[in-house]
Amino acid sequence: MTAEPLGLPDFIYAYSVARDRDSAAAGIAALRGLRGVSRLPAGASDLTDRITRCLELSRQRRDARPCLPFSLRERAKMRVIGHAIDCLRECSYRQAGGKWAGGDHLIDVHAKDFPNINGCAVKVRSANRKWSGLDSSITVWVTLGWYARVYALGAAIVTTKKGERLFTIAIEKDLGSGRYLALVGKQGRGFQVGPRTAEIEILDGTAKLTRWK
Repeated sequence: MTAEPLGLPDFIYAYSVARDRDSAAAGIAALRGLRGVSRLPAGASDLTDRITRCLELSRQRRDARPCLPFSLRERAKMRVIGHAIDCLRECSYRQAGGKWAGGDHLIDVHAKDFPNINGCAVKVRSANRKWSGLDSSITVWVTLGWYARVYALGAAIVTTKKGERLFTIAIEKDLGSGRYLALVGKQGRGFQVGPRTAEIEILDGTAKLTRWK
C-alpha cells in the first residue's frame, strides 16, 4: 500500500515537536511515530530541510530580542501567587501552635489549571526528642485567571455568618445581582481544609458567604 504523501499538517506537527526540542531530527522521529512507520515517504528530506531553516530563523529572532528576566507568563504567575499568599495570611484557618515542638505554619500556592485547596497537620518532635507537637500547612492551587476573576472582583476572602474569613479558590458561576457560585476553602476537623462550593454575595466591596451548597 502506498504511503500517504506528506502535507502541511505533517510539517506543522513535526515542526512543533522540533521547536520544543530544538531539533529537526526529533520532529521527524515524532512524525514517524505518529504515522507508525519506520521510514517516511518521498519528500521527507525536503521536510527536514524546511524544519531546519525554520528553526534557524526562530533562533535568530530569539537572539535578536532583548533578554528579559521573566516571561509575561512567569510575571503573571508571580503576581497571582503573591496576592494569594497575602490573602491566605488574612484568613482564619486553624494554625498549629507549640512551645517546645511544632508550631510552624506553611502556606504554599501553585498556579495550576485545576483549583484546589488542602489543609493538614503533621506530628513533629523537639530536637531532644522529649516533646511532640504539630506543624500545620495549607496548600492552594489557583489558575492564572484567579487574579482577574476572583481577586480583582473583591471575592478573594469571604466572611461567613460566624465571622470566619475563608479563601476563594475560583468563581464557578455568575448568578447576577452581585451573587456568585464559588469554590471556597472550608475548615474541617482539626487542621483539615478542603474545597467546597458556596454561594457568595459581594456588597460594597465586601464578599460574604451566604450558604454552602
